[in-house]
Amino acid sequence: MNGSIYSLDNLRPYFYSYLFNNGNSDLLPINILYLISFAILVQYCFMTIGIKIGNKIGVKKITLIGVILINLSFILMMITTNYNLIFISMCIFGLGCGLSNLSVIKNCWEYYPNRLWLIYGIIICGFRLNSSILYYIGDMLIVNPEKMRSDYNGIYPKEVSDKFLNYLKFLEILFIILSIIAVCLTFNYQEEDEELDKKPILTNNNSSSLRRNFCSKANCFLILLGIFGPCI
Repeated sequence: MNGSIYSLDNLRPYFYSYLFNNGNSDLLPINILYLISFAILVQYCFMTIGIKIGNKIGVKKITLIGVILINLSFILMMITTNYNLIFISMCIFGLGCGLSNLSVIKNCWEYYPNRLWLIYGIIICGFRLNSSILYYIGDMLIVNPEKMRSDYNGIYPKEVSDKFLNYLKFLEILFIILSIIAVCLTFNYQEEDEELDKKPILTNNNSSSLRRNFCSKANCFLILLGIFGPCI
């Protein structure tokens, strides 16, 4: 699901044209980049908080909260073209991803403590594969199958940009399906085996230390990237 935010970034010219042609004539292309960047920033800022909440209420409940927020954000984007409300909806999207993502990953670590890098590989593959597929669907099949060109300001005709709303609807339907699957197939590690609950999650202290250090450094890097990304 996470790759969807990057597929929005891939379709940024259509996103910009959609808002510009629907009452935001003072909008600049950089404003769309800010939307994406702040959503990513909020996501990574709330990842640690999501783990703490997930430890208290369970990974299934925090996953449910996350997917509800994600779907709420897309519903809000579908019913308004006001830039300020779109900005709020993107922040809600980042909040939903941040609360649920790392908590689910942590749950995978607990099930497969010796397959840490395999989990990372699957997640990264999912990011890029999802983003690439959704970009192709959005650009080639939904928004601009006629291959119409933008004007010299980078704005597509209204008949093209208005199809971006159809792409948002497609994403929302896809998210609803994936949300149901995610909630139904997510189980707390402690619920699976009471005997394993009595044992430490990792028996290798070096592996545990490596994991904590890696997560801390990666989280700091991604937060900084979200802050300074618009300036790059």
